[in-house]
Amino acid sequence: MDTYFDKTKKIINSKVSQFTKTKAISLDEMEIYNSTTGNETNCPKCKGRGYIAEVVGEKDVNGNDIRCYMVLKECECLSYKRESIKAKNSGIQPLLEKTFENFIAREDWQKNIKNLAEENAKGKDWFFIGGQSGTGKTHICSAILNYQSRNHIRVKYMIWNEDINKLKDFEDNTIIEKLKRVDCLYIDDLFKKPKGQNELPNLTSPDIDKTWELINFRYLNKLKTVISSELTIEDILKIDESLGSRIKQSAGKFTISLNQDKLKNRRLA
Repeated sequence: MDTYFDKTKKIINSKVSQFTKTKAISLDEMEIYNSTTGNETNCPKCKGRGYIAEVVGEKDVNGNDIRCYMVLKECECLSYKRESIKAKNSGIQPLLEKTFENFIAREDWQKNIKNLAEENAKGKDWFFIGGQSGTGKTHICSAILNYQSRNHIRVKYMIWNEDINKLKDFEDNTIIEKLKRVDCLYIDDLFKKPKGQNELPNLTSPDIDKTWELINFRYLNKLKTVISSELTIEDILKIDESLGSRIKQSAGKFTISLNQDKLKNRRLA
């Protein structure tokens, strides 16, 4: 009994149309490709290849069949893999589970924050949220970043108190240049350092200067920046009026200060 491939050879060798021959060849190639195993992913749908072969036909201007050929279509698993690599490189992988959907908003002030953040995530305006700790600032900022990333916008995550020393390395500007130019940057815990007698953090001139360099570049180039801090925007204006004014101006209505008295010490779940 003839196998599938034997039948294909007979068709190719017979006097049939170009369309029939190319269809037989393409189906042959598709069968071989889709039966192989790859090591790109662990996906059972594409057997780890990352692509699935299909056969498509070509018609002339009159709608008559001309020929067939095999095409490779990307499997959804390859997209997931790419997004995972992108998240790892951007530093947001630990924050991927924080979304708008699992942000608990029971009180009106929580609902207002969520509504503002969801609106902000769809545009290029800056977002600043500062003040009372334990109110979900990191969660809501991460949700904005994740939304941007899912919409194919390049993002990066910076923990200010961990990364500021790297930024102050005058011999290597690689890190700050990447943070300057990425489409969307999240600066977490801006100016987080032990407080002094005036209840403001003990910052050095290089701390402020390098932060100013980063903020000012992104301000001038209109690059979306998301910032969370234990300081309010009023506190930041006291530390450096020029820097604070750039944040406030760029964030506009998306500037949120969480005052302990107003919140009555209520925390997000």
